[in-house]
Amino acid sequence: MDQPDSGGNIADRILRWSFTYYIFKEYQAIIWGYYDESSVKKYDDMTPYLKNFEALERIKKKYPNLRIILVPQRDEVGFLGKKNRDSELIQEYLESENYIFDWCKLTANDYMPLDGHPNGEGYNKLLNCLKNTITPKVN
Repeated sequence: MDQPDSGGNIADRILRWSFTYYIFKEYQAIIWGYYDESSVKKYDDMTPYLKNFEALERIKKKYPNLRIILVPQRDEVGFLGKKNRDSELIQEYLESENYIFDWCKLTANDYMPLDGHPNGEGYNKLLNCLKNTITPKVN
């Protein structure tokens, strides 16, 4: 018979395998991230995105009518939904460089319950966002 894991007390070992506890810790990290000033400061730097921005500039030069669709991450919608700092920085950059972009409006119900990918309804909304973005506007 295998010996039980001897690391920590029994409550710690049970909680480590608890899905509910896992979700609690994820939301706790999100909430602390919103209110922890030190975490906000470290994300104000655009350096991690520079290669992406350079690539985007090359695409914009080749396709000057480029339109961008931004899709919220699962943690940005729903009960505690708020744009994360990455999304805010990207939006600030797109605005400052005069890119044409829009957010695709997804809700928590548009995502799979466990993995954060869109579900069927979410993909339908993404398709509609794409259609609305590429369909010429008639005045």
